[in-house]
Amino acid sequence: MLKTIGSGINWINTRAWPGVKTVLGTGKYAISAVLLGLLFTGLYLFSIQHIVYFSSVDLSFQAAIPSIELVNGWAGKLFKVRAPFIWEPIAAIYLTPSLMIKLALPNLLLGGLLGGLVGINLSMGLYELFRGQSANSVDSVRSFFAAIPSLLTGFACCAPTILIAVGGSLAAGLSAGLVAARPYFIPASIAILIFNAGWTGANVSNEGVCRNAIADLKLEGHE
Repeated sequence: MLKTIGSGINWINTRAWPGVKTVLGTGKYAISAVLLGLLFTGLYLFSIQHIVYFSSVDLSFQAAIPSIELVNGWAGKLFKVRAPFIWEPIAAIYLTPSLMIKLALPNLLLGGLLGGLVGINLSMGLYELFRGQSANSVDSVRSFFAAIPSLLTGFACCAPTILIAVGGSLAAGLSAGLVAARPYFIPASIAILIFNAGWTGANVSNEGVCRNAIADLKLEGHE
C-alpha cells in the first residue's frame, strides 16, 4: 500500500505537476484557464439558481440599482445547507432590475474550485489540441466531459420543475433519480477533473521528454 502511494506521489511530482506548470506557464493558456474558469463558475451559479435573470420581471422590487440586501438572520444561515453541496443564500445583489445574484459564500467557494479545475482542464486540452498532437487531441474532449457532473448538481435542483412538462410517472421517475444521485455529482466531478488534469499533464511531460531525447540524438548525430 505504502509503495503504491509513494509511486502515485512520485508520478504527480515528476510527470503530472510539471506538465500542468508547463501549460499554465504559457501566457495565453493561463489566460484561457482564468476566463474559462470564470465562465464555468457563472454557469454553475446559474445552474443552482444563484444567478437569476428575467427580462420582463423587476426582481429588485423597486430597490436601488445597484444594491445589496441581506436576509433576516443572515449570520445564522451562513453555512445552512439547503440541499447536498448547496447552501442557503444570505444576501441578494441587484445589478439591474432584471438581474439578481444570490450570495452564499460556500457556493461561491465551491463554484470557484470547480471553475478553476474546469479552466485548467480545458486549457490543457486546448494546449494539446493546438500543438497538433493528434494522438492526444481527445484530451480536449475528455476535459469537457469531466466538467459535466458538477453542472448536474445544480440542474438537479430544478429538475422537478423542468420534467413536470413531461408528465406522468416518467417525469416522477427521472426527477427522483436525478435528485437522489445529486450528492455524488460534486465529488465525482472533482475527482474526474483532478485525475484528468494529472493525466494530461503527464502526457505533456512525456512529450517534452521525447522532444528533448530527439534533440539530443540530433546533436550527437551532428557531432
